[in-house]
Amino acid sequence: MKRLARSKKFIATSTLVVAGVIGFIAATQSANARGPIGGPQCGPTYRWNCSKSPGGPSVLFFGTMCDRVAYENRTGLTCTAF
Repeated sequence: MKRLARSKKFIATSTLVVAGVIGFIAATQSANARGPIGGPQCGPTYRWNCSKSPGGPSVLFFGTMCDRVAYENRTGLTCTAF
């Protein structure tokens, strides 16, 4: 009978220790292991050809999609991927 009580205690203690270790590991994971951070996903840097009108003089711009949107809003130009 004592042996059965000890084994139940051992199983309960082991379960709590394993749950604690898993909880600790989950809480201390790096940001990269958790996945992407919320917010806009701007992507890689592209080369953009920006101009006011089709066939008009153009400006070469390097930046991400978020940079392009900000540049278009600031300058009034329209950009397309080069």
